[in-house]
Amino acid sequence: MSAGPTLVATPETVTTPTSRIASIDVFRGLTMMVMIFVNDLAGVHGLPWWTYHAHREQNVMTYVDMVFPFFLFIVGMSMPIAIAGRLKRNPSYISLWQHILSRSIGLVVLGLILANAEKGDPVRMGISTAMWALIGLTGAILFWLVPSRDAQHVRVFRGLGS
Repeated sequence: MSAGPTLVATPETVTTPTSRIASIDVFRGLTMMVMIFVNDLAGVHGLPWWTYHAHREQNVMTYVDMVFPFFLFIVGMSMPIAIAGRLKRNPSYISLWQHILSRSIGLVVLGLILANAEKGDPVRMGISTAMWALIGLTGAILFWLVPSRDAQHVRVFRGLGS
């Protein structure tokens, strides 16, 4: 017999395993964080040489030069897992391609909003370019927002008029 205490699993202590791979999520998060950091440093002058992209005549690579390859690597690791998970939930290839197409169109629209926000003419639009960007991004968020229909989120649904 064991003299140690026995542990009884109660509903509060039992956790369900998630289907996510933590290492991919961590690597994706770090890559995105460094990508944002590098983009913010691009306009700053007077920093050490290794905080910028290496010039083509230099035979070196900086950490800045590794951001895009890391991004491509994590996309390549994530896509087969995401596709397999989506096909497990709904084995329809038509549904899969509809999702890919809608996500792609959405990313293009977001890119157009972000890339062209400052190029608008406030006189013709009647609002500032910052307000135009805010309205565009808010519209995109509301378009893709699919709140849960749980009782916990029912106020969000009612507030959005659903």
